[in-house]
Amino acid sequence: MIESHGRIPPINVRSNYALGIATLFPYLQDPCLKNDYEHYYDPEANTGYLAWRLKSVQRITYDGVCGCQRPNFQDSPTTQRESLLVGGQVFGGEGREALAVIRHSTDKSVVKVKMRAMFEYRQKLVHDPDAI
Repeated sequence: MIESHGRIPPINVRSNYALGIATLFPYLQDPCLKNDYEHYYDPEANTGYLAWRLKSVQRITYDGVCGCQRPNFQDSPTTQRESLLVGGQVFGGEGREALAVIRHSTDKSVVKVKMRAMFEYRQKLVHDPDAI
């Protein structure tokens, strides 16, 4: 459909494709609906499998058309951050122990202290899980 009608095919083309699917495969028709093919494409609501698939393909091909990459947000988990904490960081076995304490502790103050001490350890886990 996209190869012959472009990235955004007209509504009548989408409806014809949905009707074609329902005609070729009669057991896939839904007799409870107004048209037998509305679960493939509903032109009034622009819903159904074909609409969903077209939106997915449009989203994927959009980045390729303009040559743009998706933005890398500054505060995302994958960005490298500078640690403002100078002391008290734990690594290796101490980090695994602190992680176990965090998982099983219900005291918020203990969790905050351990999280602060594990900042660099957690950053290394996010960026390279095999390194630790």
